Amino acid sequence: MKQKKLKIPIVGMTCGACAMHVEKKLNQSDSILKAVVNLPLKEAVLDIDYTKITVNDLIKIVEEAGYTVPQDNNKFTIERMACASCAAHIEKQLNKMDNIITASVNFATGVANIGSLQGKLQANDVINLVEKLGYSAIDVSRTSDNDKGGKNKAGKQWCLSAFSAVLTLPLFMGMFAHLFQWGWYPKLFVLPVTQLVLASIVHSYRAGNFIKEHTLT
Repeated sequence: MKQKKLKIPIVGMTCGACAMHVEKKLNQSDSILKAVVNLPLKEAVLDIDYTKITVNDLIKIVEEAGYTVPQDNNKFTIERMACASCAAHIEKQLNKMDNIITASVNFATGVANIGSLQGKLQANDVINLVEKLGYSAIDVSRTSDNDKGGKNKAGKQWCLSAFSAVLTLPLFMGMFAHLFQWGWYPKLFVLPVTQLVLASIVHSYRAGNFIKEHTLT
């Protein structure tokens, strides 16, 4: 028997009776040496014989009790694989890791898709395991989040530039109207006070954004 401790998150419990019900179901399994369900933390702390039961088996027990185990979906790119056997070897070792529900490695795409217990899997643990096997891994999920952040920032910058351009246009038009004596141009935008107000808004908005981005907190 090979024993280890495992914590699994559980969603849907609302009272002590719920926790006791799940705990009872878990303790009925011969492969679970001890199960304690913590209602405030919404998790079960288990002592299991990991040679006889998998994380998927534990999830099935919780689901049969009427509750769910939240999961995370992670994606990693795997480099240095030379054949399908490399992918199969990595996949086998990943599926042995704690907190991983299922892992599949595709040699053709060089991608590992991993389903894990929510909040329990550290990306560095996956990367370190893959490196020990002689390959390298990159957390694509984290890279995607950074890309989204960059796109959001670019979108905000575009809106800022467009806003500044709209307020700056009357300033240029006012200068040309004064220079070429355009009678059709509204006199309001030629007035020094109006131009001062518009210029102040643009300057303050742009300067404020610059200071916000470059000030260390």
